[in-house]
Amino acid sequence: MDSRRKLRFVTPLLAALKKSPQLPLYAQAVSEILERERRAREAFYAQHDGCKGEFINGRTVLQDAGDRLGHLVVRGHLATLLTLLAQRRRLGLVLVEKALCVFPRNDYMPDIAFFRSERARAFAAEQGKFPPPELIVEVLSPTTRRRDRGVKFEDYAANGVQEYWLVDPERETLELHVAEGGAYPAVEPRREGRVRSEVLGGWEFDLRAIFDEERQAAEARAILLAD
Repeated sequence: MDSRRKLRFVTPLLAALKKSPQLPLYAQAVSEILERERRAREAFYAQHDGCKGEFINGRTVLQDAGDRLGHLVVRGHLATLLTLLAQRRRLGLVLVEKALCVFPRNDYMPDIAFFRSERARAFAAEQGKFPPPELIVEVLSPTTRRRDRGVKFEDYAANGVQEYWLVDPERETLELHVAEGGAYPAVEPRREGRVRSEVLGGWEFDLRAIFDEERQAAEARAILLAD
């Protein structure tokens, strides 16, 4: 995050704190919190063994042992399309489910993460931690919905995730959020129509391909047959 964006986020809070005579106490309390989080994060890294776990606001958050069928199918449809597209057009690298993405305070394992080629080329084969990607897809579930729409929504926008796709397998909707000034403006969930991703080189696809096997196959063929 550049200094101007940082200043935009912290200035209102700092302006209020600067007026308080207890500012030194606040600073000390924040420093102690961050030190505890640093130690807890180091422990998280030391114990991390590839399980579906994230580090959020100072604590380890373990995911459910298994996802529901609808979640798995939707993620598979999108992962296949994005991987085909990225490889065919040499756009970059698509990582699915267990890529640990390191943000300034937190660590996340998105359902799908996309990195542009110029960044992905610097990754090593043995690498286990990754920077914030340009695009993240989260498939909503009952246990993750609050985080996907809460802390992740704020953290992704503030740290360079240019597009954040929220997919609801129950309602069969997509919200494609595009970052503007370090935040995601509100968008309406969509159930159908053509969708365009600027991060993916202006790729347009049938939204129903996320949920419908035949339409997903048609979009895959279109990618493979495109010039």
